[in-house]
Amino acid sequence: MSWIRQAVPADHPQLSRIKQRASLSNPADRAFLSQNPALARELEPADLWVFDGPEGITGYVALGLHERAIARVQGLFVDPNHMRRGVGTELVAQCVRLARQAGAKTLDVEINPNAVEFYRAQGFHPPPPSASDDPWKLML
Repeated sequence: MSWIRQAVPADHPQLSRIKQRASLSNPADRAFLSQNPALARELEPADLWVFDGPEGITGYVALGLHERAIARVQGLFVDPNHMRRGVGTELVAQCVRLARQAGAKTLDVEINPNAVEFYRAQGFHPPPPSASDDPWKLML
């Protein structure tokens, strides 16, 4: 059985390893992160939620709840050995639940170009071309 729970400080080393493994598994980011290894391990300053199951923690999401009824996914990382098994989808669903509970009207994310299809499948929409620097949005 798997579940999502809020991270505790004892989880942070494992989350850092997951972030590093997930980040370095992306060939487009590997060279930059090899030159800046701390970026691949540093945890986001947000509420952290972990996907925990029989094999331990296999992914996490950093969720920021902000003023103006906006929630933001500040990072979502899944261990490469567990990608494409629904971990990321469950973590996004948790963000949606929490954002709605907080009264947010949108869930925003600044996506890595390699994650476009994943976020489209979750229902996120890109910004209009005139605002290409804006985050992708999921209306709640």
